[in-house]
This record gives sequence, C-alpha cells and structure tokens, in this order.
Amino acid sequence: MVAFIPLIFFSSLAQVSDARLPVCERPAVNATWNAISGNHTASSAIYIEPSAFVASRQGEVLLAGEPTLVWHAGAADPEVNSVVGVQLNARAEVVRFIPSSVFPEGASVGLRTAQIDSSSWLFVGPVKTTSGQQVVSARWDGKNWTAATTLPSTSPARPLPEFGTGIVNVAGGVALVMPAQFPDGLRVLALYRFVSNRWRVNLFRPQVTGQAALSYKEAEGLALAATGIWSSREGRSANILVYTEKHGWNRPKYVVRLPSTGTVHELAWSSDQDASALIWTALADSRGDLEAWAIRDVFADSASPKRMAKHLANHVEYLVGGGEWRNRFLWVITQEYPNGERRLKVLDVDDEVTVLYDQPNIFDATVKALWKTPDELWIAGGAEKTAQGRTIIESRLLRLMFRCG
Repeated sequence: MVAFIPLIFFSSLAQVSDARLPVCERPAVNATWNAISGNHTASSAIYIEPSAFVASRQGEVLLAGEPTLVWHAGAADPEVNSVVGVQLNARAEVVRFIPSSVFPEGASVGLRTAQIDSSSWLFVGPVKTTSGQQVVSARWDGKNWTAATTLPSTSPARPLPEFGTGIVNVAGGVALVMPAQFPDGLRVLALYRFVSNRWRVNLFRPQVTGQAALSYKEAEGLALAATGIWSSREGRSANILVYTEKHGWNRPKYVVRLPSTGTVHELAWSSDQDASALIWTALADSRGDLEAWAIRDVFADSASPKRMAKHLANHVEYLVGGGEWRNRFLWVITQEYPNGERRLKVLDVDDEVTVLYDQPNIFDATVKALWKTPDELWIAGGAEKTAQGRTIIESRLLRLMFRCG
C-alpha cells in the first residue's frame, strides 16, 4: 500500500550569505560544437531526441530518449527507434549503442537514468502494455539489460513520467520524483526510492500545477521543488514549494509566491558542485515578460528567494540550462524572433542581465544540458542538414567552457 504524507504549509524566508567560492567578477565563455558521431560504427549520422543526458563518475556521458534515428551508410532510410540511447566518450564519440528492447518504440518519452555503480545505469520510463501504460525500471550494464521491474503502484493515482520527472543518485541508491494524477484530476507528487534493489514510494499531497525537480546533497539529503497551489488567508495562489529531507517531508521549508500569472516557465536545480541552488523563470505579466529567480542555498537554516532579473529577455523559447557558477547565476536560453531568427545566449543575471555569449542557435529540436565538469556545460540537441542529396537530422553537442576573464 502506498503511504500518504500530510502537508502543513509555512514559509521562512530570511537572508543567508554564501562564501563558498570567490566571486568571478568577469565571467567569459568559450564554445565549440560537433556532430555526435561514432567512427567505429557503420552509421553515417545519429539523432536522439534527448530525454536523459547524464555524466558518469568515470567521465562517460549517456544520452537517451525517443525518437532515435540511425542512418547507415548507403541506406535510403534510417532505422527508427532501434536504439534508446548511446554512451559517449569525452570527445563526444559514440562508444556504445544502447538497444531499445526494454523501452520500445514510442514508449520512452519521459525516460530518465542515473548511474548505479561504475559500470551500470538504472533507466526509468513508461512502457505500453495490454492493460495500459506502466512505469518500469531496468539496469543497463554496458552490454545487456536486466529484466524490467514495474515501479510500485500509486493507485488510484496514475504516474505521469512525461511531466517534470527528476532523478538523482542518493546514498546507496537512486531517488525519483514525478507527478501522479487522481481520477478527479488532482495532481500530487510521487517520491520513489531505489535502495538495495527495491523500490518504495510515498505520495505528497500538494496540488501540483506543473513541474517537479529533485536534488541531493550528501550531508543534507534530498531536496524537492515543485510548482503547486497553497491556501492562505489571502486565498489560493500558485507557488514554488520547496521541501528538504532534513527539514521533514510533512511541510515545505519554503513557499515562494509566484506572480499573478501563476506560470513558471522553467524550474531547475543549479548544477554546481553541491547542487543546492534552485533557479526558475516565471511569466511576470500578460505581455510575456520573464523574471529570473533563484534561492542560493535551500539547505541553509534560512534563505531568501531573490529576483535576479525583472526582465530576462524578449522572445525566450527555452531555458536550456545554467545555474550557479563561481557564486554567479548563469542562464542559457534560446530565442526565436518574429522574423524566424533563432539564437542561443548565455546570460549573467547577477544584479543586471549581461550577455556573455550570443550566437545563432545550432539546434532545431529539443535540447538538454548537463554540467560535464564544474566549468564545462554540455548541451545536446538536433538539427537538420543535407548530406548526399538527402535531408537528415543529426545530434549535435555544444560545449560551453566558463572561465574568469
């Protein structure tokens, strides 16, 4: 039986200082990109729509998702969804294809993965069965899949892995969060743990309105953030709700009221070394202005959300990634202008918005970002190109290397 955790809401928002690293006064960015390729294979092009993009402790990177396309030399058409992902080396070359036998065609939207040990990855995602969709996990050891295991039931709530799923490594295993929806439409949060090769789940009772994200710090435990509804004397409003394991799951540690639109454009954990900063962009008004917000350290005894920029940028398409770097907050965004021009930018949003990088967007499709090292952000996505008289889609990797100028 699934356990329910009651929630009592309160807010504590005092200022806290952060002096972990010297502030970089003049951040600078170098950028390079290449098509993801595997010279030892017979394929001439690979495309993977990124759903999971994770670095291993050994330096390899795993890119997985759906759909996937593999063009073989001389073939007129690509193989569709024959693989679920690839393992890449530090040069972004394919060292191994991951077959899609566990997560077949059309079923890996919302796929997530985390490293279990030095040679194995745990994949979690939806699969279609005769009785409907189920969420399963399976281990990939670099050569073979283990048998798939169905995650514990949250019935009568139905898990929604395609909405805001977050997965992190924790001591002894993996933690996973995703929304779950009851038959009456109420959405809550399902928090799963995989420890000693067994899954368990708890449901949280806030009314979730959108995304959920998960982080972990060894000395503090888990932190969970979601957009949700909070009832107060002033009435019901949309908020960022932040929970920490150390504080306790029965009530949020922070409740951050959103602008009147109640819309969060993106919600993500910063990928600094201890993953303690939370960042989001919020739709500020009906004109489409985006505000950039952050909580520098959610694990602190008290912390204050700060509006980093009242107006982030015009024509924002996606918040690709970013977070805290050398005690500054960086946003990576894509923009699409009315004339069709598309650009990718890195913005320093401390105190005022400063453009650090501004180039034409090399991606046409979904993009995913990860911090490969504390100073190097990798962005994976796809783009069309013409090769040998035919139009194909290839996966590309953009490396952004940050330094003090």
